Amino acid sequence: MKYFVSCSFGKDSIATALLALEKGEPIDGLIFCEVMYDHSRNISGEIPEHINWIRNTAIPRLEEMGLKTTIVKGAKDYLYFFKNTVGGGSMPASSTVFRWLGNAL
Repeated sequence: MKYFVSCSFGKDSIATALLALEKGEPIDGLIFCEVMYDHSRNISGEIPEHINWIRNTAIPRLEEMGLKTTIVKGAKDYLYFFKNTVGGGSMPASSTVFRWLGNAL
């Protein structure tokens, strides 16, 4: 069995990984799911300062401590879902939420 820490590189997931490492818990690595804005132009959906910190500071430092990070990305990016209809919901377009949104716009 392998053990991975899901890591968003926020304070809580970093603290979890460091605490597990400190306590000698078995960790085979970290997994970071990077949400992409646009795959074709390699634009991350993460805040630029955060993704730069993850790639250039956090990952190298954690690797020095023996924690390898695997970055996974979905096959579809934000632009795909923005441009394509996602269906299957049961909320009718005449619901209160949609009326409120229509009035707000």
